Amino acid sequence: TYLNKFYDHQLVYNNEGGHPWVEVANYLAENNVISWYVQANFLWSSGRSNTGDDNCNYQPMPIIAAVDGVKARIICQEATAAEWGISYNSANCTPKTAAKFTDCVYSYEQWFIRYYGIEGKAWDYEDDGVHIHDYTLDEGYEKGDIDQQYLCNMDNSWLGFLGYFPIPYFKDLWDPEARIYQSAQEAIDAGEPYAEAGIAREVWMANNKVDYDQPNWVQLNNVAQYGEKNINVACYYDFETLPTAEEAEIQGDLASDLKTYVQEVGTKLIIGDYDVANLQQYIDYAYDNLGLQQYIDIQQARVDRYMKAMGLY
Repeated sequence: TYLNKFYDHQLVYNNEGGHPWVEVANYLAENNVISWYVQANFLWSSGRSNTGDDNCNYQPMPIIAAVDGVKARIICQEATAAEWGISYNSANCTPKTAAKFTDCVYSYEQWFIRYYGIEGKAWDYEDDGVHIHDYTLDEGYEKGDIDQQYLCNMDNSWLGFLGYFPIPYFKDLWDPEARIYQSAQEAIDAGEPYAEAGIAREVWMANNKVDYDQPNWVQLNNVAQYGEKNINVACYYDFETLPTAEEAEIQGDLASDLKTYVQEVGTKLIIGDYDVANLQQYIDYAYDNLGLQQYIDIQQARVDRYMKAMGLY
């Protein structure tokens, strides 16, 4: 197909459905064109690191709608993901004990102990009950000044704790400095993405010896200018239970033809072989001939089971 010429010659990195970090930095370092909107700053810094060239400057492309009438699609990553799985030995660990331990590992209290130390020793809440006063940031503080800061003889931030039980990184969920914005423009007005690191725009430029904004800032402005209402946001992670053996077999049988059909329709819409005015007809074909409704029903059942197990249904 027309688009395969770009993929085959590595002019466009085709990683639809793959992990956003896999091989991306290498493609950037090789100076290939890439359209990828996740982890913009990571791609920028990786390109500079892999090339050794401080002039290497990856910046997100403007958002465009390839087909009139079809919203632009952006893949986004949620603030909270599952991090990793925890396995328990059923011979000596009951479900109740496993649940209690998992709750502890992912708890607000454990996160604070891991990253800030003991409340009343290393930090205290401010008057608003949300933000904290981190005593280790006070002027003149030296390591060891705070008695029993980490409960036992470990290095800063409980690094040694990792050897005792799992440490999920839930900064976006639990950190008292985390912020929630209702729009890209609201975040920009609040000084993001520079404010997240507690620095000003000018300081970031000076620290990185550049005279342009960081890619995350460009990305936020692209979204704000294009308008969230004109974008379909596709989340990178979703949450559902594992399929039953029967569900896995059915989805496995249907997936290949459905994915091939979606790619073919998308390509033909872009190069003009198909008319976007007939888009619903192309979708209906997948429902009528390729088992799309059955695939969706199984996926929805898996999501429903997860939501019920979490007490959300």
